[in-house]
Amino acid sequence: MIRFERSRQFKRHMKAEAVRFAKDAAALAQKIDSTARFQIFTGVFSSVEKVFWIGDFKGLAALEKTLMKIESDARWKKFINVALKDIFVEGSGRESIMQLVK
Repeated sequence: MIRFERSRQFKRHMKAEAVRFAKDAAALAQKIDSTARFQIFTGVFSSVEKVFWIGDFKGLAALEKTLMKIESDARWKKFINVALKDIFVEGSGRESIMQLVK
């Protein structure tokens, strides 16, 4: 199993907007590719101004296929470009890919 995590720092006093965006992004991703199922988290303590999208995939190939399908979709590009400027701190995006240890 592969776990994918993407995070962004939202601008001060924009938590509600960031959470709404994160939920809408997860819903749109799932419309584009039904295998894309992301949970939304917000930071606690040191990462209080961050929102996280976390999804599990069967393997790296499945993750890559899903991300390529989502990120090449015109609806996704339009949605992302508008919100990123208004809600999130530029350059704050981070991604992690983890593998389950058995």
